[in-house]
Amino acid sequence: MTGLRDALYAAAESRDSNELLHRFYTPAWPRDRIATLAPVVDRVAETADPVALEILSGAAVQLATLAASVRAQLWKPADAVTVAYSGGVFRSERVVERFRLLVELESGNHCAPVRYSPAEGALLEAYRAAGLTPAVPMPRG
Repeated sequence: MTGLRDALYAAAESRDSNELLHRFYTPAWPRDRIATLAPVVDRVAETADPVALEILSGAAVQLATLAASVRAQLWKPADAVTVAYSGGVFRSERVVERFRLLVELESGNHCAPVRYSPAEGALLEAYRAAGLTPAVPMPRG
């Protein structure tokens, strides 16, 4: 049994699964609004709900797999790499800790919150790829 279903019904103001799913396929529930339900899953996971815990664990695994794929394409296996995380899903401590654990299983990886904006990061990576070492600006925050 899971408490997640009732928590999602309440958050989406739905009476049942059919109504909930139909809400998700309307302009009133665009992707960014559906993403606002992530804290509901996190809150239910705090009660040791197995379904909520599996959803959060699965999200961390999928994101770590994606990060590993990107790392393999951009760096050599022996390179020291900081894998930064950013986004609403990382507001969940469970997701962050599982993601960090999985990312740091690979030798040379270090996991940390994002330090630069996407544009700054892309520029720094372009410099690195070109063999240049720019003076790195101090991170914000």
